Amino acid sequence: MNTQDHDLAPDAQAIFLLCGHFKDSEGDSVKPLTQNQYNELASWLHNGDMRPADLLDKPGREQLSVFGEEGKITESRLQGLLDRGTALAMAVEEWTNKGGWILARSDEDYPTRFRSRLKHLAPPLLYGIGDQSLLESGGASMVGSRDSDEAALSFIRDLARRCVNQGISVVSGGARGVDQASMDAALEAGGTVVGALASGLAKTARKKKYRNAIADERLTLVSAYRPDSGFQVWKAMNRNKHIYALSDGAVVAHSAHGSGGTWSGATENLKHSWVPLSVLAEPPVPEGNRKLIEKGGQPVDRRLLRDDVDLEEWLFTGRSVSEIPSFVDSFGESSSIAGSNGSGENAKSEENTNEPVETNGQASSSSEGPENLSNNSPSLPE
Repeated sequence: MNTQDHDLAPDAQAIFLLCGHFKDSEGDSVKPLTQNQYNELASWLHNGDMRPADLLDKPGREQLSVFGEEGKITESRLQGLLDRGTALAMAVEEWTNKGGWILARSDEDYPTRFRSRLKHLAPPLLYGIGDQSLLESGGASMVGSRDSDEAALSFIRDLARRCVNQGISVVSGGARGVDQASMDAALEAGGTVVGALASGLAKTARKKKYRNAIADERLTLVSAYRPDSGFQVWKAMNRNKHIYALSDGAVVAHSAHGSGGTWSGATENLKHSWVPLSVLAEPPVPEGNRKLIEKGGQPVDRRLLRDDVDLEEWLFTGRSVSEIPSFVDSFGESSSIAGSNGSGENAKSEENTNEPVETNGQASSSSEGPENLSNNSPSLPE
């Protein structure tokens, strides 16, 4: 397992000072930079042939005078953020003492999929625990509404098990419903999982069933938000792109139409073509699933669970499942796999009693507040 000591690289220190949220700074008047604001500063650094670490020294800090005191990014705000050295040291030590690690966009180990796909939307900071190399393993991301029906949950559990059988990692958002069902099924089958969380990183890492998987280097949890950060709607919405970007292909099990995190994340992925999108299309097909298929998602069904189906070929290339002969056509109706677990046995319905990583609620005010993010501009410097 990759580990990280308490010492961050100079560039990472500067980024953490500028963007990090510390426990004792929530009420401070000096608010950490948002992602868009940091990108603006990073462009200024790049144009001046400077690195973030240059702001740790007097000559670099003196150049911040160009920002003046007008607008949202002011010299006094930047200077105040850079003066938080003691709070930074305490925050880093607290998380790394628990086995966690912190990555900045400037670090060599920062996920390459974030750099290449998200570009300027890549979060400046990542908190995580577990084997960092799993962030490069790709795999199948599985998403869906928190209140998905049992048919969708059964399909996603079976698909997660089939992924494990074929050596494919599962990428999950860790939320109640489809996310947790895929995550737990893959781990129970002995597979590897990456959980891209919007909140509750520290709390999730403490759960016994996940502690063991982390120790076995089969589970890596990562979040763009402070380890003890609570749930907020905008964080969950923003996190969706991280799930897609870390995978090689995505499967939507159940989506509402026109609203909700699943719809938002899937349509954003279709817009930017990060990874091929597959959508469960077994009757009764939810309206959101139908609309996602109309927008370009590939319909899939339990034909994917056949033993002779190479999931990488179908999930990661955008091929149509209609090219796979139906079980009825090939073997007769008695061989239908509806309700199967992918190995010929009927899957038992199981109640999802796991404590949710995220809970429904209203977004509250926060200094980490959401931004109007788009992916239309080129990649930016670190």
